[in-house]
Amino acid sequence: MFERWLAPRRGQPPAASPPGPPGVPDRRMAEAVALWSDLYRGKPPWKPRDGGLGLAAAIASELARQTTLELQSRILGSRRAEFLDRQYRRVLDRLRPALEVGCATGALALKPFPDGEGGLSVDLVGADRFWPTAFDAAGRMTGAVFFESRCCEGIDYLRCESHDWRDGRYRVTNEAFRLAPTGSRTPVPLAEVPAWAGLSPAVCLEGIDRPLFACFRVPFANWIDPGSPMGVSVYSRVVGLIRQADEQWERILWEFEGGELAVDASSDLFRLSEDGRFRLPRGKERLFRVHDVSLLEARGRFLETFSPALRDASLLHGLDSILKRIEFGCGLAYGTLSDPQSVEKTAEEIRAGKQRSYATVSELQRALQAALTDLAGAMNLWAGIARLAPAGRYEMSFCWDDSIVTDAGAERDRDLQEVREGLMLPWEYRVKWRGEDEQTARRAIEEQAAAALPPNAAVSGKEPS
Repeated sequence: MFERWLAPRRGQPPAASPPGPPGVPDRRMAEAVALWSDLYRGKPPWKPRDGGLGLAAAIASELARQTTLELQSRILGSRRAEFLDRQYRRVLDRLRPALEVGCATGALALKPFPDGEGGLSVDLVGADRFWPTAFDAAGRMTGAVFFESRCCEGIDYLRCESHDWRDGRYRVTNEAFRLAPTGSRTPVPLAEVPAWAGLSPAVCLEGIDRPLFACFRVPFANWIDPGSPMGVSVYSRVVGLIRQADEQWERILWEFEGGELAVDASSDLFRLSEDGRFRLPRGKERLFRVHDVSLLEARGRFLETFSPALRDASLLHGLDSILKRIEFGCGLAYGTLSDPQSVEKTAEEIRAGKQRSYATVSELQRALQAALTDLAGAMNLWAGIARLAPAGRYEMSFCWDDSIVTDAGAERDRDLQEVREGLMLPWEYRVKWRGEDEQTARRAIEEQAAAALPPNAAVSGKEPS
């Protein structure tokens, strides 16, 4: 059932596949994750010309970009928090492209571990590289199998790292397999792959109050398996429409190629070269189409222009209609993928479209914030287990951008107008738009007022002598 996922593919990691017990996946979800991963990589099963429009990657990229746009997050509160914040910032630097994979495949696992140099590294793993095996009552993933592939001396290997957390006991097991071209697997010692030689086959930790990993899941309803707490791709509901868009794009390309300007000419108008080919005007070889003279004699001419009328307008309109349906199905505003010139321009309609994107992105941000909070908890546990930093409390702060529905420039102009009309105090404006605290803003306003006074103006209660 899942052997095709484990078949070696040179230069590519094997797609997500369960290594057997524990945790046998639902067939529908397993095949869906494989399909979403193939779509993201530009390899849909319908094999469009030149990879098609690449809509799956474009949708995942746009939602990940809007979700992390101007994200600001810190870990504060103690020396332990300072240590965690340094490791955390490195994760934020890599978050946007990793979140793109998570949006495409339905989930993103964030798995910290000691790096051996006094710090923590974090693996960011898409749903095509791990499989959940256990969830708690709240739907939080508490067990999973993570996959890693290596090629050593021309042989493909797969490592399955299983995490299981139950009743305060945390168990991690590692298994290695040699993959045959037929897709079969043979268990081998970890030491057979040099990069895995230092890994322990099994580790058990006591007194652990949370999983040592975090999981972001796309907060859309799982319509493939409604009883599963697993996430689905951001484009899971529009796979059929993506195929229709690719097919429509092929029709458009065919229309332009089939209607390309050409000159049909009889063969006796051209000389033959030494290799038996017709000598066409240099640089115009694509323009001329040489025919046997008898084909054109029947029409009474030896030179004829081929320039049919194109149906591009109707074909492009059809593609635009499909793209709008894809935008609606993914929770994007009209004009994100479709032609923005064809979208209604009333202020209310524009705002309604932006609100759709804002609602989608807000849900993704809440899910990501929960995952990052769980990640900080797992990093804090590792800092204590490996004694990487002294004990201490920590707090997390998040600031998300809302420019999807808010035009910052227009809002700033409105605030300036309110300052002029006395509806907003100048120091309030500086606090809002310059990030100053109230005391700094008030002092700056006073200094500006003093600098605006004439040079001979009185600055105290005494008259000048």
